[in-house]
Amino acid sequence: MWVLQFLPDSFILYVVYCFNALGAIGILASYVIKVIPFLNIYRTPIQLLSIVIFCAGIYWYGGYDNEMQWRARVTK
Repeated sequence: MWVLQFLPDSFILYVVYCFNALGAIGILASYVIKVIPFLNIYRTPIQLLSIVIFCAGIYWYGGYDNEMQWRARVTK
C-alpha cells in the first residue's frame, strides 16, 4: 500500500468508483443480455467477471478508507 502515497487521493478514489460502476453496470447488463438470443451465450462469463470486478472495487474502497483513517490519525 506504500505506492498509494505517491498517487493523489482523488485519483485513487476515482479508480475505485470506476471499478464499482463498471461492475454494477456489467451485472445489470448481464440481466438485459438474456433477452438477446445471440448474446445470451456470453451472459454467465460477463456476470461472473462483473461480480469479481465489483467485489474488487469494494475491497479497494475498504483499503482506501483504511489508508485515509491512518493519514487522519497521523495528522492529529
